[in-house]
Amino acid sequence: VSGALSIRYTQDGTTPTGTSTKYLAPFSLTGTVGQTITLKAIAFPDEAIGLLSGIIQSEVEVVLVQF
Repeated sequence: VSGALSIRYTQDGTTPTGTSTKYLAPFSLTGTVGQTITLKAIAFPDEAIGLLSGIIQSEVEVVLVQF
């Protein structure tokens, strides 16, 4: 179902919630040499789909980006 999931992410290592930044398009990360950014993302079902399917959210995906 199109639009049934929203991907939410954080760039500070915290676990995303339903109110975290919504992924809408590719984005760039910037940092300094030696810095590591911890990017975490979760797919949340839209409220109506979640209620119908019983799906709460996906597992947390973690990517470490080192500059």
